[in-house]
Amino acid sequence: MAPAQLKILLVSGVYPPAIGGPSLQTQQIAQRLMARGVTVQVVTYGDPDQSGVVDGVPLTFVDGRPQSGWLGKLGRNWRIWQALNRMIEGMQPSVIHMQTAAGNLALMTGLAARRHGIPALLKYTADLVAQKATLADFAPPPDGLARRRHWMGQRAKDDFQRSLFALYTHIWATTPAFQTRLQQHYQVPASKCWLMPNFIDLQPFTAIAEQRAATATAPKSTLELLTVARLFPVKGLDVYLQALAQLSHLPLRVRLVGSGSIEYQHSLQTLATDLGLADRVEFTGAIAPAHIAAAYATADLFVLPSRHEPFGIVLIEAMAVGLPIVATAVDGIPYVVEAGKSAWLVPPGDATALAIAVQTLVTSPAPRQALAAAGRIRAQAFALEPGVQNLLALYQHLSAPSATVPRLTEVGANGAGIAFAPQLRGKAAAPSPPDWGN
Repeated sequence: MAPAQLKILLVSGVYPPAIGGPSLQTQQIAQRLMARGVTVQVVTYGDPDQSGVVDGVPLTFVDGRPQSGWLGKLGRNWRIWQALNRMIEGMQPSVIHMQTAAGNLALMTGLAARRHGIPALLKYTADLVAQKATLADFAPPPDGLARRRHWMGQRAKDDFQRSLFALYTHIWATTPAFQTRLQQHYQVPASKCWLMPNFIDLQPFTAIAEQRAATATAPKSTLELLTVARLFPVKGLDVYLQALAQLSHLPLRVRLVGSGSIEYQHSLQTLATDLGLADRVEFTGAIAPAHIAAAYATADLFVLPSRHEPFGIVLIEAMAVGLPIVATAVDGIPYVVEAGKSAWLVPPGDATALAIAVQTLVTSPAPRQALAAAGRIRAQAFALEPGVQNLLALYQHLSAPSATVPRLTEVGANGAGIAFAPQLRGKAAAPSPPDWGN
C-alpha cells in the first residue's frame, strides 16, 4: 500500500503539551507521517472539548481522568470505547498504532481493533501497567500476608499485560531485552515481535552541539553536571546526591531538570541541605518539549543515575548535543549507549562508583572529549527520519501482510549504527536480530 493510501489511527497515553520524550515522539511521528502523505488521526487523553487540529495534527481527546469505584471506572472505559469505535467507523484506518501505552486506553484500543478486524501495533518500551515509582518498588517484598498481596498484584499486572499482547497483531519492542521478555516471559510468538529502537528529531540537539563547538573557549573553572529526568525515586537522584557529597572538593554545579513527585523533590532538597550541597544543586523544574534542547547548551557532563530505565531517550539527546555521559547499567541503557565508548556505566544504587566515574571525567578532559565524539556518532542511530521510514515499512506490511517488507534502513555512521533487516515474508516470518553495535 502506498503511503498516500495509508490511514493511521495513532493512539497515545501522552501527547504535547504533556512533558516528556514519549509525548514529543508521538507528535513527531504524526507530523512526519503526514508530511509523507499518510492520513493520521491522533487519540490521546485530555479534554474532549479541546479536540481539533493542533500544530497541523488532528487530535481527538478522550477523558481518562481517574475514577473512584467500579461504576465510575466502567463508565469512563465505556466512553473511551464508544469514542474509539466512532473514530474507527468514520476513518476506516489501515492500521491502529498504540504508541505510548496506558493500561485502560491500550485495552480499549486493542479490543476495538479486534472488533473491527483492523491490524494493530502495540509499542512495548516500558511496563504497560503503571508502576508507582517509589522506593518501595525496589525494596524486598514484605513478609507474611503483605508479601502474598504483593505477589498477587505483580501476577495480576503480568496477566493483564499478557492479555494486551494477545490482542495486538504486532508488538514493537524497543530493545533486545524487551524482545526477549516478550517471547520468553509473555510467550509472544516471534512472528509478532518487531525490534526497532525509539527515535527522535536530532536536529535541535545537533544545532546546540554546533553552537557549543563554535563558541568553545578556554576550559571552565566550574563544570556543570546536567540531569534531565522526572523526579521520582526510580531515577536514583538520592543516590546521585550522595555521590556528589563525596566530591565536595571539586568545582561543580549541578542542574536537575524535571518535575514529578512533590514529596520526592522535597526529600531531595532536604537531603541536599543535609549533605551541604544546597548551594551547588539547582532544581529547575520541567521544561517544555520545544525548549528542552536549550537545557543542554551549558552543560559539561550528563548524569543519569536511574535504578530503572526502560530506554532512556534523554541519553540520545545528550549524545546528540555532544555531552559525555555517566549512567547506570540497567534495563535499556546498555542498548542505547555503548559502554566505555559513548558513556561510562556504573551499577545502580552505588553512590561511590558513581562518584568515582564523575570525578574521573571531571578531572580528565581527554576521556570527556572521546565520549562526546563517540556519542554524537552513536546518536545518529536513533534519527527520526530513518525511524519513521522503518515504521512506515511496518505499517505497509500490516496493511498487506502477504507482501514482502523491504530491508529496513540502516542508520548511523562508520558502522556504528543499528542495522535492521527483518525481511518479513508473510505472516509467519520473524524479524532477524539487528546489530545493536554493543
